[in-house]
Amino acid sequence: MSSAVSVPDANNPAYGGPEHIQKAWRRLAGGAEAAVIALLEVAETSESDTARVMASKAILDRVGLGGAPEIVVQTVPAEFDRAASGTDHTPPSVAVYKRLQSLRDASRLQEARDTEDGDIIEATIVETER
Repeated sequence: MSSAVSVPDANNPAYGGPEHIQKAWRRLAGGAEAAVIALLEVAETSESDTARVMASKAILDRVGLGGAPEIVVQTVPAEFDRAASGTDHTPPSVAVYKRLQSLRDASRLQEARDTEDGDIIEATIVETER
């Protein structure tokens, strides 16, 4: 039994990717200094307040001093509000809690019925040969 072995080649992204992509990356990286100079020039000399602010923010972002990214964590799907229209808008956590309680209560009721005097409490099914 033979196993396939990955052979490095110019098309494998793990090894730099295709040559034309590598050339484009090198060309863009070479222009990074000119881009920085352009951003600095806009930030320092532009007549537009908006352009100066945007260039300044871009510079700060690129050196890691920009504002903290906004992180939004949605714990309840947006569909909940649409699905709950016309209801009492019970929060999902409360609805789940109530459902678990009703299942627990139903299970306890069934256990009580199953353990009444004379009922089978525990059994094992045994198959016999015919």
